[in-house]
Parts: sequence; C-alpha cells; structure tokens
Amino acid sequence: MAEARGPRPASSIATREPIAAVARRCGFASAESFRQAFVAWVGISPSRFRSSRTGREPDPEAPSTVPR
Repeated sequence: MAEARGPRPASSIATREPIAAVARRCGFASAESFRQAFVAWVGISPSRFRSSRTGREPDPEAPSTVPR
C-alpha cells in the first residue's frame, strides 16, 4: 500500500509545505510513518530531499522538520 503513495510525496516535498502536512495529504497517519516510507523509496529523509532540491541545508529548528 505505501508504494502506491510514493510518486506524489516526492513532488510535494519540493514545495515549502510543512512535511507533516504533506504526510497527512498523502494519507499517512503520522509524519514519522511518512518519513520511514520516504526513506525506503528515495534513500534519504524528506528534509534532505528538500534541501537537495533547494540547495539549502534543512533548518533543524523549523517546525516542518520531522524529529529524528
């Protein structure tokens, strides 16, 4: 089931929408379950994926980051 949700989150992560909001919109019960599935699909966390697209490091104090 989680594999079917994979393509849409990757494009959503490239936006500035909070990761927790992306997780909810994609049907995940929690940001942590989304993070685990995203790492399985892409090989890096959503925050790292986002920073690789924007050229900036993720802000560890930002509320949109998922706890590690």
